[in-house]
Amino acid sequence: MMTVCLLAACGTASGSTVAAGTRAASVAPTVAGCDAYQPPSLDVDATVQHLKTSATVVEVTSACTLRVRIAGANGGSVAPFNDRVIILRATTRTTFKTAPEGDLGAIGRFGLKSGDSFTLSFDSRPFPDGSFPLNYMNW
Repeated sequence: MMTVCLLAACGTASGSTVAAGTRAASVAPTVAGCDAYQPPSLDVDATVQHLKTSATVVEVTSACTLRVRIAGANGGSVAPFNDRVIILRATTRTTFKTAPEGDLGAIGRFGLKSGDSFTLSFDSRPFPDGSFPLNYMNW
């Protein structure tokens, strides 16, 4: 008898087969698939492409994505994201306080844990998988 195990890779599922009664090997986050989407066009107002706020880590979902709870603001373009949980995705344009620009695997190496907080900016236009482009991460 065989069972199917789904593994998340940068927010997209892929299947692997494991024989019943055995354990799947632990899979370390990789950057494979992290460049699945081109960064969105810069030809829009900054209130769409550069939302500044802070967030708390819910979980690191891959080497280039993490699920966060957005702290939000009292008003402005961040307001629709107040207290909302979203997935942020690093792109080739993402800048980090402690990693080189465009380092697609940086998130997976930071050692982030649930409850860690940081400041960031992100683009409010989601990718096809529902994740949002991460512009800057202060970590």
